[in-house]
Amino acid sequence: IIPIITALIIASAVYVVRHSGQRYTGEALIYTGSVNSTDLTDPTNIAAKYSDANYPAAKYPDLKNLVVFVSEKGQVKFTLNGKTQGEVQKELDTITKDYNKQLQMNSADRVKLTKQSLNILNNRSKILEKLIPSYNDTLDHGNLLDDQKRDLTMLSLDAQVEKTKVDEKIISMSTDLKLFEQPNVVLKPTVSPKKTYIPQGLIIGIILGLVFTVAFLMLLKYISDARRYYKHD
Repeated sequence: IIPIITALIIASAVYVVRHSGQRYTGEALIYTGSVNSTDLTDPTNIAAKYSDANYPAAKYPDLKNLVVFVSEKGQVKFTLNGKTQGEVQKELDTITKDYNKQLQMNSADRVKLTKQSLNILNNRSKILEKLIPSYNDTLDHGNLLDDQKRDLTMLSLDAQVEKTKVDEKIISMSTDLKLFEQPNVVLKPTVSPKKTYIPQGLIIGIILGLVFTVAFLMLLKYISDARRYYKHD
């Protein structure tokens, strides 16, 4: 009977600890793409953003059970536990939509700023492309003094170096734009009853119960042998 009693005790303890009034769990998975802002990718910052005190859209007291996990692959996983399926679903939907909206806004701003910078660099490259031949033409055909030739030569060299650097930035930024990955919701919020782990608790309880039983029987055998020994004396 010891294994049965132990199994029931452990299974009951596991059930109580696992639930603690939170019967449902919801999960959502979002890919951050190329967004690298710590405000949107650091789990501590994300959790603080959606805490009960800081998140005005919160209607239920279950946000204290919100768990945020950020993987190395740029995936943010929201896990929320609650008493009712409706509350968990509604709150997790709100958080997911809000977080995805912030990611999309950050992504759009980054692309916009990159394109603006790229446009400025392209214009600068075109200006330098016109200046360099004009410098060289003046050096070849202009009646210049030695000091003027030296200064103009330095200007031409500086312009060529600057154009090389500008073109390198243009290539780098164009590549970033081409390879830029947009954020998206990988797994929409889904809510299901929490796992009870009762079968696992029963198995562990039976194993521990068998161990206790063997130990108890060994103790009884030891006591029985000791009594028999003393009676024989």
